Amino acid sequence: YYDWAVEHYPELDLRKGRICRGDSTNLTSFVPTNAFDIVMTGSIDVIDDPLHLGVSDGEEHRRWCTSKSKVKQTSMKEEQKEINRWFALWASQMISLVKSGGIVIIEANSKPRCEVGAWGGVSKEWWAQAIQEYEWDTQLGIDPASLEIIDFDPSSQYEGLLDRYNVKMTKRKSIP
Repeated sequence: YYDWAVEHYPELDLRKGRICRGDSTNLTSFVPTNAFDIVMTGSIDVIDDPLHLGVSDGEEHRRWCTSKSKVKQTSMKEEQKEINRWFALWASQMISLVKSGGIVIIEANSKPRCEVGAWGGVSKEWWAQAIQEYEWDTQLGIDPASLEIIDFDPSSQYEGLLDRYNVKMTKRKSIP
C-alpha cells in the first residue's frame, strides 16, 4: 500500500519524516538507534509453533500444558523459552531505537500460552526479569524502576483483548 500511495500521491511527499520500512525482525539494520522520543508497538506477534510440534490450536496447547506427560510439559516449557527470547529480541530492538529519556511502549501483551492458549506471550513478571537477564538496564539504559505494567480496562475490553496488558519503560537520561 505504501508504494502505491507514494506513486499515486507525489504531492504528499510521503517520504518525509521518520517512517521507516523494512524487516521488523531486524529493526536496527535500517532504523537509526537512539533516534526517537517514543517507540511504540501494538502487540508483538508470537511465533506459531516455534518448536514445530504441530501444536498451534489453543485447546491443544491447554492439553499439552496440563498433560501428565513429562515430554509434553517439557516441550511447553521449551516453547515458552523460545517465546520469551522472541519478545526479548523485539523489546531489545525497540529500546535501542529510543533516545535517552525516551519511552518504550508495548501494547496488548498476552499472557503465556499455557495460561491463554494459542495466542500466548509472556507473563507480567517476565518483564522485570528480562530487564536484568537481557541487560536492558546496563547495556541499553532502561531504568528498572520505570517499568509499568498496565492492565487493560476490563469494562472496555472486547473479547479479542481479554487478559492483555501494556508495558511502559523509560530509558535513563544521559549524564553529561
